[in-house]
Amino acid sequence: MKTNRNHRLHMGQIAPFWLALALGVGCSTGCGRSPTPHDASTGPLAESPAEPSPAPVEGLHEVKCGCALSDVGQCGEFVEVAGEFLPLDLPNDDLGPMPFCGESDLQAQVRGEIREGRFLATSFELEPAKSDADK
Repeated sequence: MKTNRNHRLHMGQIAPFWLALALGVGCSTGCGRSPTPHDASTGPLAESPAEPSPAPVEGLHEVKCGCALSDVGQCGEFVEVAGEFLPLDLPNDDLGPMPFCGESDLQAQVRGEIREGRFLATSFELEPAKSDADK
């Protein structure tokens, strides 16, 4: 009976494979291990934390037209929240076009939340402008 030399494997060819398999060289992710709490919180299967709910904002806040803000420079409605002017999205647009443009010292009672860098108002009431005698 003839033996085909191409199909014959020598022990010298198989030994490195078994040695690598036994040492776990082919498994860099810890195959067969139970994840520790550290692995579970930082590994690729870790759940991402839920995005926190935005905190509600309410009270009397300064409002300005964007053209009066050096960071903006063009007309638009903005409200000051925690020292920062944010674009204002109103629940209804009954203020008319550019209600703050050319005005100064405007304030409004607002209620809403900050989302994606914008203030989403659920309630908005512009305060009467102060006269020079009130200042």
